[in-house]
Amino acid sequence: MLRINRTTIIFLLCFIWLLSTVGCSQLNLIDVPAPPDPFIPPIDLTGEPVGGGAGYSRIVTSGNIIVSTKAELKNALASATSGQIIYVSPSAQIDLTGEINLAVPAGVTLAGNRGHDGSPGPLIYTTTTTTYPSLFLIRNKNVRFTGIRFKGPSYNAYNTVGLNLQADNIEVDNCEIYDWSNSGVHIMNAKNAYIHHNNIHHVQLQGLGYPVCLNNATALIEGNRFDYYRHAIAGHGNPGTGYEARYNWVGPNAISHAFDMHGGTDYCPKLGTCTQMQIIQAGDYLNIHHNTFMLTNWDAIKVRGIASQYVNVHDNWFTDTRTAYSFRFYYYYGGNAWVHDNVYGPNKTLVTELVTPTRNIYDANTKQQVATFSGSLLK
Repeated sequence: MLRINRTTIIFLLCFIWLLSTVGCSQLNLIDVPAPPDPFIPPIDLTGEPVGGGAGYSRIVTSGNIIVSTKAELKNALASATSGQIIYVSPSAQIDLTGEINLAVPAGVTLAGNRGHDGSPGPLIYTTTTTTYPSLFLIRNKNVRFTGIRFKGPSYNAYNTVGLNLQADNIEVDNCEIYDWSNSGVHIMNAKNAYIHHNNIHHVQLQGLGYPVCLNNATALIEGNRFDYYRHAIAGHGNPGTGYEARYNWVGPNAISHAFDMHGGTDYCPKLGTCTQMQIIQAGDYLNIHHNTFMLTNWDAIKVRGIASQYVNVHDNWFTDTRTAYSFRFYYYYGGNAWVHDNVYGPNKTLVTELVTPTRNIYDANTKQQVATFSGSLLK
């Protein structure tokens, strides 16, 4: 026979009182899923989920024009005006096979509901293996793509591009972008692109394979999840090219280094004549911080020359313990580059100083000084 003493009764009464004051929702830990990998930060420093989706704060659930077919979408793109939202129905799967270079009017948002009540978002796709220059070619300012899945024919189909952004102030957020061979998002002759909280994967063709690529462009790239890539972020290296990359998760399934900036040696000879400084230059600036790099078989960051302004790499987590794999110069090194206060390996070993700015610019092969940096140094 069960004996219940006074102490047990008091304990049970207190427990019942605790349940009534706290509420069941706060005790139901099953509703709080653990991140799928201990290295993946579920929330970035902006308070948004890395890669977008469930929990993203700017999910769009309605619009001025509702579309669910190819014909409706093309009509909406032809008629929408600045400030309007073209909303793709949650269950829509729009086949744009045969289409290239679709335009979106200035100031218009093309939206889906990715992440709302578990929705994967509507699907816009093509099976055309010659989708080049791109499926969407944007030459109007202030366009936004949000909450949509953009699927290409295959990352092995030569030279396909999803979104080609050639205007200022374009935003791509909370999208899933995959199966493109050249670029998922290509930014060219444009300033202030904002590429954030997307899941961009399987953009991995050998020799191409850029989830995000910049050519004479600047961008803020944050809170994205990258995997199955060649270079997750690539810069052409010509003057006018620079980016800030922060709060991104960079997966291990790479076939080359993750972030880069090409240099003049890559493109200048094609112009005919180049000065020594043009050959040395690798873009304008790189600001890479608070990212998680999972790859261990390739360099995380490679800079193929000297940025005309600065390179600042700090507060990142490189899960490879080998510091030499975190940052590497190619062709030329020196100048205004500072790699500092990053952590390495599963135990997050801090290295406060890896590369220090110096005005001396050296040839990476001969180690001979070839020039002097003329700008102001970071430190």
